[in-house]
Parts: sequence; structure tokens; C-alpha cells
Amino acid sequence: MGLAPEARRYDNPIRYVSVPLARLCARSRLSPNQVTLARTLLMLGTLALFASRDGRLLLAAAAGFELCEVLDHTDGDLARLTNRTSRFGAWIDTFIDLWVYAVPGLLGFCVALGVSRRGGSGWEWIALFWAMLGRFLDLALSAYAPAGESERIGTGQTEADWRPASGSRTRRVGRLVYMAINWEPQLIVLGALLFWPLAGWQVDPLLVALVGCSILHQVPWVAKFVLQWRHYGRGAGAP
Repeated sequence: MGLAPEARRYDNPIRYVSVPLARLCARSRLSPNQVTLARTLLMLGTLALFASRDGRLLLAAAAGFELCEVLDHTDGDLARLTNRTSRFGAWIDTFIDLWVYAVPGLLGFCVALGVSRRGGSGWEWIALFWAMLGRFLDLALSAYAPAGESERIGTGQTEADWRPASGSRTRRVGRLVYMAINWEPQLIVLGALLFWPLAGWQVDPLLVALVGCSILHQVPWVAKFVLQWRHYGRGAGAP
């Protein structure tokens, strides 16, 4: 089967590596799901390194994580290049990203465990809890959002009234926040890389990274709460 042209432009610098790697995988007849499985196994090993008490393993953990980042794009690029996209592949990829690869999931738990085993003060678990709570509230509030343009509430408002206008400052800020959350694991990688240079300090850089990620995860649900409160409040108060 010949390779189909790429369906997406290089909207991420990592794709300058993942696309050539996907072409190599296509020539070796590897399937996208096989690449996803390899990434999952590598990620589990990387998580074990993050959870280790030995800080010397953090450099290997950072390298393993970045390789997982490349493979995360490679499986999708391979599926598009070979026209072998599937619902199952998209589902398992999203599941891994949400609950294994993200801070409010196994990644955050293993990082907090590693910080704790190196003499943490308990703040690492508080930061993890708030990151997970932020994710839960974000998902919960998404369920209460208007379902579509045809749904009308109270005074005939639609989802277009609830969402920030296209091009507005609110929407631009929201996109920046979600972009920061998508890249939040890189804060963990940065903390791992800075562990030894900052070894003389009394603060574990990975704890600082966890706190930063926890703060980021509070922004989306707060913004959704405010927008929905205004939306439903106007509808409920209409004559």
C-alpha cells in the first residue's frame, strides 16, 4: 500500500521527528496499534523510574518520557500515512493521554511517590490531589454545558451565547491555558533535568513542577463555572 499524503501540517515541532519515524514504521509493516502498545510499555517503565527513590534515574526517566512523546505522535502519523485509522486506536490513544500520560493520572502519582520516597513533606500529595480535583471538575462541568446550537435555555440562548466569541480575548486566553495543560508534562521533565543541578537546594524541583501543574488545572474549571453561571443565571432570571 502506498503512503497517503500527511493529513495534518507540522503543527508541533515533535512531528519533524515523528513523521520520518512513522515512514520507517510503515516500511517495516508495523501497525499503529503496535506502536501504541510499545509506547504504553515504555511509558510504564518510565513511570517506574519517576517513582524510584534514586534521583540518578530521573535523567533516564526524562529521556524515556520524551521518547514516549515522539511515539505518541508517531502512531497517529503512521495511521494517517497508511490509511489505517480506527476508532479503537483513537480511543486507546486518548485513554492513555488522559489517565497515564497526564499529571492527574499515573504520571502524577508516580512523580509524587518518588518525591515522597526522597523525603517529601506531604505537599506532593496535596498538589496531586488538587490536580486530580481540577481535572474532575473540568470534566464534570463539561457535562453541564449546553449540548449544541439547537439547545435553547430560558430566553432562547444557545451554546453560542455560552461560549466566548470567536477571536475574543477570553477564548484566546482559554486556548493558551489548554495549550499549557497539554504541555504540562514537560514541566515534570524539566523538574527531572534540574534535580541534580539543584541538589544543594532544599526544594525538590519535581515538587515545584507538581505544584505548577496543580495550579494550571484549576483554571479551566473555574472559567467554565463562571461562564456557565452567567449563562444559566441569565436564563433562569428571565421573565
